[in-house]
Parts: sequence; structure tokens; C-alpha cells
Amino acid sequence: MKQSGIELRIQLPQNPRARFSIKFLLVWMLILAVGFGSHKFGRTTGRDEGYSDGYRNGWNEAMSAKLVNKSYRVSDLVLKDGSGEGFADFSTLMESIVSDVEPESWESNGGPGTLRPYPQNLSLIVSQTSRGHEALDDYLQEHRDVKAGE
Repeated sequence: MKQSGIELRIQLPQNPRARFSIKFLLVWMLILAVGFGSHKFGRTTGRDEGYSDGYRNGWNEAMSAKLVNKSYRVSDLVLKDGSGEGFADFSTLMESIVSDVEPESWESNGGPGTLRPYPQNLSLIVSQTSRGHEALDDYLQEHRDVKAGE
């Protein structure tokens, strides 16, 4: 570098055993820092958003394998007068369940869960995940509480 007629040369001492230049080491450290930062950001984002989005938006074969069959006695919800006699209206209850309880999890909406009436003992036979069964238990209890309050 020349400055007002004086030439200034700076040389960094180099160790003959050093295989890498300082420039190379700085670039390598920058790449590692970006890589670790990206990993941490991706892991946090994936955990916070990816799992819940995946659960809500799609069902895979692994979820289908975790289905549990359960029978729900719904005579108090499907009979109009509650007397135990007359026509049982399963379709209205089943439609409300499919639209209100874990909607993406039912077969009619692309999920693995199934819902069938069993009129012989006024029950519903449900094949669903544990989470779906918990939501269905809560839903049926809410309907029973509302019906009891009428």
C-alpha cells in the first residue's frame, strides 16, 4: 500500500505447520454458524408449527394404524321422546359428530376414522384415534348436559 511516497508492507507470520489460512478458517466458521443457526431455527419452527399442521392437515398410514374401536350408547340422543320407543335418528347425530368433532379425522373428510350406527342396541360403533375418542366423549357429554337442561 502506498501512502505519500512510503510503501508499507505487512506480512503475517505463517507457521509452516499451519495447513489453513486465516481467511479459510473464518469462512469455515461462518458456514458452521449459519448451519447451526438454521438447524436451531428449523427445529424450533418444525416442532412449533410442523407437527400441529401435519396433525390437522393430513393423516398418514401410521395414524391409521393407531385406530381404536369403541362403542357409544347413544339411545338418549337418538330417540326423539326419550321413552325408548319409536324411530331412532342416527343420521342427524352422526352428521353433527363428523362436522364438529375432529372434522379432518373422519373417513368422509379424508381421514381414517369411521362411524357406524348399531340400531340393535342404539349405539354408535366408532373407529378413531385416542384423541378423537376423547373429543367424542366430551362432545356427547355436552349434548347430554344440554338435553338434560331442557
